[in-house]
Amino acid sequence: MLKWVAVHKGVVGNERVDKEAKKAAQGDSSPQAELPPILWEQLLYSASAIKQEFAEKLKARWAETWKASPHFARFQHIDTDFPFNKFWKISNELSRPQASLLMQICTGHIPLNSYLYHIKKSQTRRCDSCWEAGRLEITEMVIHFLFECQTYAAEHFDMDRALGCYSRDLKGILENMTRIKELLKFVGKTARFKKSLGDSIGDVSNLEPEEG
Repeated sequence: MLKWVAVHKGVVGNERVDKEAKKAAQGDSSPQAELPPILWEQLLYSASAIKQEFAEKLKARWAETWKASPHFARFQHIDTDFPFNKFWKISNELSRPQASLLMQICTGHIPLNSYLYHIKKSQTRRCDSCWEAGRLEITEMVIHFLFECQTYAAEHFDMDRALGCYSRDLKGILENMTRIKELLKFVGKTARFKKSLGDSIGDVSNLEPEEG
């Protein structure tokens, strides 16, 4: 006899039934003669369950492939929760030029000399602004440009005042839309990429941060 109940919690034998159901689903069922006639025919497959199982396996394989990628460690300061749903949600709230620039900042694939040298588009990795000012040879990387280069001291001051305790915390900045817009606003003010990115940089030069 089959009897439907509202919930299975507290029902005697519930865990045993779950185990037997899983075994049957995997093909380990009772002999046909011991089954009710209604169960003699092959049960239909659930298309939604098959799709869900396939999606879960695909996601797990995707995660394993990503962890084996050389880019895995580099992306940990952006969003540690694969597949980066929070980061994508934030990106979707930005315009195309803003989202493009943010992704370049996050990945390091941005027209700074460290990356340009790597792709053989520059003769040096150094920060030309610091070099011309008589400072030591410093590699022009994202962190140097955003937080250290004295050429943009005035712009740094404005960004530091707006970001407060997050003024040197890139990961913390990337967790909040208001802080992200302050970062993009700083980049626009420096006009560092105006030549390489063209007029689209104007879309981030005068951002007015909103609460978020």
